[in-house]
Amino acid sequence: MIPVEVPEDIELAIVREGRVQVEVPVASTSSSKGPARADTPVFYNPAMELARDVSVSLVRATGSSSWRVLDGLAGTGIRGVRYAVEGPSLREVVLNDINPVAAALCRKNLDRNDVASGQVTRRRLESLLLEDRFDMVDVDPFGSPSVFLPGAVRAVRREGIIAVTATDTPALCGSKPRPCIRRYGARPWRGDAMHEVALRILAGAVVREAARVDKAAVPVLSMSEDHFVRVFLRVSEGARKADAVLTSMGYAWATDEGGIGTGPAPPPRADRWAGPLWLGHLHDPETLGIMAADEGLEPSRRHARMLDLWREEAELPPLLIDGNRLASRIGTSTPRMADILEALRSRGYAAGRAHTNPVGIKTDAPLEELESIFRDL
Repeated sequence: MIPVEVPEDIELAIVREGRVQVEVPVASTSSSKGPARADTPVFYNPAMELARDVSVSLVRATGSSSWRVLDGLAGTGIRGVRYAVEGPSLREVVLNDINPVAAALCRKNLDRNDVASGQVTRRRLESLLLEDRFDMVDVDPFGSPSVFLPGAVRAVRREGIIAVTATDTPALCGSKPRPCIRRYGARPWRGDAMHEVALRILAGAVVREAARVDKAAVPVLSMSEDHFVRVFLRVSEGARKADAVLTSMGYAWATDEGGIGTGPAPPPRADRWAGPLWLGHLHDPETLGIMAADEGLEPSRRHARMLDLWREEAELPPLLIDGNRLASRIGTSTPRMADILEALRSRGYAAGRAHTNPVGIKTDAPLEELESIFRDL
């Protein structure tokens, strides 16, 4: 049974976000940066506001009034409530949390925002995913989502969306490689492009899990911000489609020249490599275009800037070159990013910024061409 009221000894505060007002434990509002505290009565992280903004924007771009959406680890329910209030008149939003206090708070927050389409369940997420089906499955745990991936790919309907967050960034970014290998079946690395590698490992884990049940999962949006990485993938069905998607899986390695190589397998003599990971596009340009043109939302400056960066990097090659590291290696200063990109494009190469690294350069130019530009500028 879901309790009717939140216990009186839990002090609550009202938080306004987007178009909603929700009540959250006062103890969880103390920090607006980094991972949330795990010892609060109900999980809530103010630092994830940008991720929630982006999630709502993506649901508006991809969803419809026929959709059922699952917020699988709902906590206070803030993301699910925002989906219901700001989304495209969704048929139903299910807020699930095994914590009875969280479930009660979810119900309270749905009522506070007059959400008639909201349902609250108190289930183990693994069981719920095996027994029900949704058009969008959102899994946002404290730590790694790996235990939920088998159920998530089975629970999402055809042409639906899986949204997955990972906050175990020390593992995904190479500080603790053994947990990454254990949880995601992939080897990470530390250094250049590590945050993009983390995104590609997470996306690749979902792609491989979906392929096991003859489903094809393809990223439509990916983000790395502060203490987390988050990917959204559209899922279609069919063994042939799954086989085709798997051809975009591969590895990355550090080359002798100081660049990054990618391909189906690392060279036998490579001593620094990562994977398997997703080597296809991390963002869908059409979806980004719809999100950018949505006049029903007023994105924050951070949200608008991220959209600009995603659109810039959407069709560029995987991984990046760190401008500061390159300059240090060849003994020059780091030129202005705008000058680097202009020089690359004037020579006929594709080039853009990377949202995962403020000095990251994404380009199809050979490394020696980029080095030449650094020396000339």
